[in-house]
Amino acid sequence: MAQGINRNLWYLLSGQFISQIGDKFYALALAYWVMESTKSAAAMGTVMLFSMLPSVITGLFLGGFIDRHNRKTILITADIVRGFAIMLVIAVFYFKALTLTVIILAQVILSISGAFFNPAVLALIPQIVNKEQLTKANALSQLVSGTAMIIGPVIGGLAVAYTGYWFVFVFNAISFFISATFNLLLKVQDLWRNDDNPKGKLGVIEGYNYIFQKRNLIVLIAVIAIVHFFVGAFEVAIPTLAVCLQGNGAQNLGYLETSFGLGAVGAGILLSTIKLSNKEEKTIFLSIRLIGIFYFILGVVNRFGIIMVWPYTIGFLLLGGVIILASTCYRVIIQQSVENDMTGRIFGIVTSIGNGSIPIAAFIFGILTDILKFNMIAILSGAMLLLLSTPLYRAYSRKTLNDA
Repeated sequence: MAQGINRNLWYLLSGQFISQIGDKFYALALAYWVMESTKSAAAMGTVMLFSMLPSVITGLFLGGFIDRHNRKTILITADIVRGFAIMLVIAVFYFKALTLTVIILAQVILSISGAFFNPAVLALIPQIVNKEQLTKANALSQLVSGTAMIIGPVIGGLAVAYTGYWFVFVFNAISFFISATFNLLLKVQDLWRNDDNPKGKLGVIEGYNYIFQKRNLIVLIAVIAIVHFFVGAFEVAIPTLAVCLQGNGAQNLGYLETSFGLGAVGAGILLSTIKLSNKEEKTIFLSIRLIGIFYFILGVVNRFGIIMVWPYTIGFLLLGGVIILASTCYRVIIQQSVENDMTGRIFGIVTSIGNGSIPIAAFIFGILTDILKFNMIAILSGAMLLLLSTPLYRAYSRKTLNDA
């Protein structure tokens, strides 16, 4: 066990790492299978839609359930359900009867299960670490995700090439059961065990009322949605950038995504070793400005006709780090400022709104990308983030999150 990491956190992160590696394997294999089987980009788009939409919709309403039930049990159940969903795919694939309908059904199950799992993880962290360790714990969680982001697609691609889909599907199913085993080892007290309120008293409506009573929490959610929107917009434009650079477009895309992942890992390592000293609020708005600046610079560099890959990899490295910095800060702000028996609802709503803005951005900027070049998308996105950061910070600073 790593020094400075308590046993519960080590179990949680270990389970996350294994299951996220399996997820990356599966996502890559799934993309190959869909394109190989259907030869249709529309089919891939449909799969992606059903991978996100159920989670977005479910997350808006399930927070009360997460707060009324043992979060450890929720994690274990979600992992087991996801494992059996992949086993369904494996069984149908074994009998050579795998169809797009089966894939979509599995994606719906995975998406809904993720809508339970992800907010439950964020709500559970304050239960297993001290308040002073929240930044470190969230940074380590981001480090795990960043590491999986880098090595998962690489190893997954090799696995598909040399072992076929069978191994990748089986590995993903097993990864969920291993994650469930790690979560089974968690020692977590039921929040309701010593609560004066009757179990089930607080529901979804109370979660929304709680948000509307705290203006700064509304501003924070708006910030998260805006950042996700422009990150989604940028992601849509990245393939067009990769193609216009020197060399092979697919390789360039790999270089850019790997650089982003390395930046995320670097930020996770840095944040796990330093203390922000309750400066998360200022840091998140500084991060938004930096994202805007990096977008703008990348757009200008491209505008001037620079087609070498390395300047862009540096930009993506910095972007990965700053986006993880912003993500870690917003998690810590909510965990520190919201009562723990409300965090499931808040994180469920926040996650749904943030993730929901990504497909909206993908749709809007997918159309704009056919009209505008990458440099204009990047410059416009950067300029909008810079323009919005100051008024959002002023609106947020008028009251603390603890004020009604």
